[in-house]
Amino acid sequence: CMKKKNLLLLGTVLFCLSSCSYLDFFFDTSSYIYNQYGSLSLPESFQTQDSSYTKTPYENISPLHEAFYNNENFFVGLPSSGDIKVLVIPVQIGNDQFSDTDLEKLELAFNGTSEETGYESISSYYNKVSNGLVNMEAIITPIFNTGKTQSYYENSYRLGNDIDCEILDNALCLLDDYYDLSMFDYNDDSHIDGIYLIYSCDYSTSTTSPWWAWCYDYSLTNYKYDNLKTNLFCWASIDFLYDPINDKKRINVNAETLIHETGHLFGLDDYYDYDTTKGPDGGIGGASMMDNNIGDQDSLSKLLLGWANYTIVDKEGTYKLKPSESSNECLIIPLRENENEILGEYLLIDYYTPTGVNELQAGRYGLFSKSGVRIYHVDARIDENLGNPENLLGYYTIFSFNNSDTEHMFIKMIEYDNNNSIARTGLASNNDLFPARSSLTKYYNYDNQMLEYNINIDSLGSEATITITKKEEQ
Repeated sequence: CMKKKNLLLLGTVLFCLSSCSYLDFFFDTSSYIYNQYGSLSLPESFQTQDSSYTKTPYENISPLHEAFYNNENFFVGLPSSGDIKVLVIPVQIGNDQFSDTDLEKLELAFNGTSEETGYESISSYYNKVSNGLVNMEAIITPIFNTGKTQSYYENSYRLGNDIDCEILDNALCLLDDYYDLSMFDYNDDSHIDGIYLIYSCDYSTSTTSPWWAWCYDYSLTNYKYDNLKTNLFCWASIDFLYDPINDKKRINVNAETLIHETGHLFGLDDYYDYDTTKGPDGGIGGASMMDNNIGDQDSLSKLLLGWANYTIVDKEGTYKLKPSESSNECLIIPLRENENEILGEYLLIDYYTPTGVNELQAGRYGLFSKSGVRIYHVDARIDENLGNPENLLGYYTIFSFNNSDTEHMFIKMIEYDNNNSIARTGLASNNDLFPARSSLTKYYNYDNQMLEYNINIDSLGSEATITITKKEEQ
């Protein structure tokens, strides 16, 4: 599920990836024509929202965000720790009105408990996968009526116009009078941390339709709201909340698409392959929220956002790992010398169990239904002389490599059965997990240098026991 969005603006053709994409898009707005239209459906009980709450001090814990701060071409979206407020705007398109049920599901999808949703809300999911580091609250605004029909936006989109950005500008212009938007800038970087535009009409899988889901980076250089600029925002249909999740359990609301897109608001890339005809095939076979919208955030994502409890292996020994979904524990075995091990090339090892946030979707679309050790090969180097920061569809990333078209992948799973099935089928299987009494003894980095350790999976249970020994000199 991907779509390419063509934008013709100020003489430059730019691209926006839909369905789970993250694009850094910058332009000078000196010739931007701003047309205010639309209205807010303010209930009688509505009161102006202010920032009277006290922000807890923010301290960046994210290696990924530190890299963003040090690169003028990238922005930090949602902070990866703290008491974060996000702005959710229900966008009514034409006569396609939100029902009371829609608005109830919207509240559940963002702020509900695990029990209330039957799965997870965005808030409960990210509190769990961050091990309590992220406390997110969504402020859902009154309905914004665009005053334009669905066909109007479809025609405008076909002409290459940025309908989502247009709607965002007009909605914020009205909301600015009723909200102190500074409450949505937790990290005090003068940008609104995260905005969700949830539109009322059905979504479409057509490549010529704007009615899909994506994450977008839209930085207005000449316009501010409450002295804040816009930054990352998500665009998605209310109908995603009604999607079935599987046959195992009835759920009240399905927030998995919005959970995935929220990963992009934190700054994470997609881990699936946009085009199997370009670059190497493979990857992690769907088995992650940033790949196939399922299960836990993988250990690489947790490392990048500062949520992982990791150990760097620099000597022989026996190591124990609790299940990744509840502990965020993992091992890093460097494959080359690098000043920053997390932003380098390495093996990443964790213990997968089909429990917690994995349980509901285990056995579907590449997510494993049994327990085992996962071993990933990661190349998270940031070096402008390596790889290609703009991939084949115009998806910009701060990393040198991606999972779509570079000479090798940003992250791939090392398959225990070694049959290359992920590259052939696009999905991981239980046989790709390393079981008890298995080993990895011969492996190479991307410069064809051999791994200097033997990795032995001794046992699996409440913990995975892993013994790592140095290879004998030959």
